[in-house]
Amino acid sequence: MNRKNLVRAEAEPQPAPDERRLILTLDWLG
Repeated sequence: MNRKNLVRAEAEPQPAPDERRLILTLDWLG
């Protein structure tokens, strides 16, 4: 019934891309 929610979930597979990017940046900085 909530088709909009399903579309949003498919459009955003990663809940926190910013946090993941921050972790990658910290790992690169060492």
